[in-house]
Amino acid sequence: MPVPKMTSKIENRIKDGVKKYSRILKKMKDGGVTMESETSRVVLDILTDVLGYDPYEDITSELKIKRNQCDYAIKDGKDY
Repeated sequence: MPVPKMTSKIENRIKDGVKKYSRILKKMKDGGVTMESETSRVVLDILTDVLGYDPYEDITSELKIKRNQCDYAIKDGKDY
């Protein structure tokens, strides 16, 4: 399947998101944030804010894949 061409609108949203979340992640790192819940929240925000996924339609949480568990996964219509 060919990768769709990225529009300038999407490219700008990603650039802006990288700037915004780089600052947030740096503050978390410098402040010694180690709580998984805070990190998890930022990951979900990036998936929705920057990449445009709908948190209710496109993302699932606590998905078990084989013997592993992941915090978030993008739904693709397959059962794992």
